[in-house]
Amino acid sequence: MQTMKFKKGVNMMKKQTIIYTVLCGLMSSASFASSHNIDDLMDESKDHLRTPKTKVAVSRITSSDFTPDSKKMLRQKAVKMREEEKAEEEAQRKIQEEKDRLVKEAQEKEQAEAEAHAQEMLSLQTKLKALSVANEGELEKLRQENKQLQKAKADLEKSKQDLEEEQTRIQKEIEVKQTELTQAESDLKAAKTSATQDAEKITLLETSLASKKKLITVLDSDLETTKTKYAKISKDFQETSLRAAKLELDVESKAKELIRTQEQLTSMKDHVFGVANSNASSSAPAPVKKKNIMPVVAKK
Repeated sequence: MQTMKFKKGVNMMKKQTIIYTVLCGLMSSASFASSHNIDDLMDESKDHLRTPKTKVAVSRITSSDFTPDSKKMLRQKAVKMREEEKAEEEAQRKIQEEKDRLVKEAQEKEQAEAEAHAQEMLSLQTKLKALSVANEGELEKLRQENKQLQKAKADLEKSKQDLEEEQTRIQKEIEVKQTELTQAESDLKAAKTSATQDAEKITLLETSLASKKKLITVLDSDLETTKTKYAKISKDFQETSLRAAKLELDVESKAKELIRTQEQLTSMKDHVFGVANSNASSSAPAPVKKKNIMPVVAKK
C-alpha cells in the first residue's frame, strides 16, 4: 500500500516537473508574460491569446491529471520565478545604469581635466608670448645701447688718436723751439762778446730769445693740458671698452634667451593644438585619455 502511494507520489512529482518546465519555458519571454498570466493560458475561452506552441504546451498540460493543489503550487512557483526574473532584470538594469553613470562621470571628469589642462597651456602660451615680446623689446634696446656705446667708443678712440697726434706735434715744435732758443742764446752771447757790439742787434736777439722762451713755456703748458686730456680720454676709453664688452655679452645672452623662448612657444603651440584635438575627440562615447605633458618653465 505504501509502495503504491510512493509510486503515485513520484508520478505526481514527475508530472509537476513537466508542467513546471513547460510553464517556465512559456514564462521566459518577458513581453509575453507581462501581457498574459497563467490563467489566461489555461482558459479555453481565451484561445485567441495562444500561439501554436502555447496551444501544444497547454494541451500537454491539460491532458494530464493533476490536483487543484498541484496547479496552485505550480502557479505560485511560476509567479515566484517571474518575480525573481523581474527582480534580476531590475537589478541588472540598475547595475547598467550605475555603470553608465560612472562611465559618463569618468568621461566628464577626463574631459574637464583635459579642458583645464588646455586652458593652463593656453595661459602659459600667452605668458611665453608676452615674455618673447618683452625679450625682443629688451634685446632691441640692448642693441641700440650697444650701438651708441660702440659709437662713443669709436669717438673716444679717435679723440685719443687726435690727442696723441697733438702731443707728437707739440713735442716736435718744442724740440724745434728749443733748438732755436739754443741758437738764439748762442747768437746773443756771441753778440755781447763781439769787439764791435751792435746794441740794436743785441736788443733784437734778447727780444727774440724772450719770445722763444715764452713760446716754449706755452707749448709746455699745452703739452701738459694735452697729456691730462689724453689720460682722461684713455680712462674713459678703457671704461667704455669694458662696458661695450659686457653689453655685447648681454646682447648675446638675451638673443639666446629669446631663441629658447621662441622654441618653447613653438613647442607649446604644438601641444595646445594637440590638446585641442584631443578635446574634440572627447565628445565621442569612448573615454578621453589625457596626455602626460612635461611642464615648460620660462626663464626671465
